[in-house]
Amino acid sequence: MSRLKQFMLDLVSPFRRIDYKFLSAYLNLVEGNQLKRLRRAEILHLIAVTKTLKQLIEEDATLVGLKDLELVQIYKAALLHDVGKVYYKTGPVSKTLTVLVNKVFGEDTKRFANWRAWDIYKNHPEYSYQLVIQMKSLEENPFLRDIIRYHHKPEIFYDKYGGAKRRVFDLFQQADGKH
Repeated sequence: MSRLKQFMLDLVSPFRRIDYKFLSAYLNLVEGNQLKRLRRAEILHLIAVTKTLKQLIEEDATLVGLKDLELVQIYKAALLHDVGKVYYKTGPVSKTLTVLVNKVFGEDTKRFANWRAWDIYKNHPEYSYQLVIQMKSLEENPFLRDIIRYHHKPEIFYDKYGGAKRRVFDLFQQADGKH
């Protein structure tokens, strides 16, 4: 998602309704409570990504054979992919600053290591992965945990998985990039 779109979502999020019914269809109580700790804009992002992913999977002929239980788990992973952001709530300003720092300094960002907003920006996939393990979520589907862990490092995911798992990851990336 472009930073402008994210900024606009931050501005309008207080006026948009969170679809708790949608969340409860895929998350248990523990997972739902973790998600509620996120900023409203982040929850709206997770719902939008998941609904887009759901649509993409329904339209994809190669994934037609997925069972309902598998789909529920895939959508759960999409809803939890940014849950690690609960450790530090970034607002529109700090979020914009982290993106700018990343663009200006690229990989040379050691000087920002102690900046909590930067840490979350760079490491939230790993924090999300660790939190999912802690909640005992997606235990039967390690590849879904890896979608969460590597959603900003697709090359690592691609080295580990192929076939339908890679296709699910590609569609997830597409949905996440859209929102």
